[in-house]
Amino acid sequence: MDQHIQSLLNRLSCAAVTVATVTLILLFAQTPETCITDEPIAPQIRFPKSSCEATHREFVSIEKKNKRLWSTRDWRKKVDSFTELFHGIRHLGLLTNHSRVLCVSSGAGHEVMALSEMGVIDITGVELVDSPPLMERTVRPGGVCVLVVEQCSEEDLQEIKAMFQSSSLLGARNVTLFGLKMIQILLRNRIPP
Repeated sequence: MDQHIQSLLNRLSCAAVTVATVTLILLFAQTPETCITDEPIAPQIRFPKSSCEATHREFVSIEKKNKRLWSTRDWRKKVDSFTELFHGIRHLGLLTNHSRVLCVSSGAGHEVMALSEMGVIDITGVELVDSPPLMERTVRPGGVCVLVVEQCSEEDLQEIKAMFQSSSLLGARNVTLFGLKMIQILLRNRIPP
């Protein structure tokens, strides 16, 4: 009797798997009539008007995605904030269109775009975490490091300066960067004797 029940259960399992497979094939093969769309499905490639459409999405190039991102109000606000910061450095005579600029911890690239829009030709943006001395090693002798950090005390400023042993402090000033109170620190890499 037990073998007869086991055989019946095996047949029922096979039937259930078959019904589930056929149901899934039918479900994905056509759009259900219960889906509401504002347009009939057209043969051209386009974005779906509902979650029920089975058409493929159009390939969007990196350039098109970037243009969408770069046109947002938040992006422009951050780029404009960096542009204002860099204009101050340009007025000090430390930045020209022919400067070679390395943006360390550049994140999304707001500062790279700001410099590019200002006309600076040679810009490299990299994302590094927790390695500020590497920034000093990449600056040529006589070159300038620009650090922007959260507002800090004089002691904190001296600790930051101590991390850059091959550079001399040119100055520090309060700045506002995309609405946040920050401190801009200028360091010049010493020329070896």
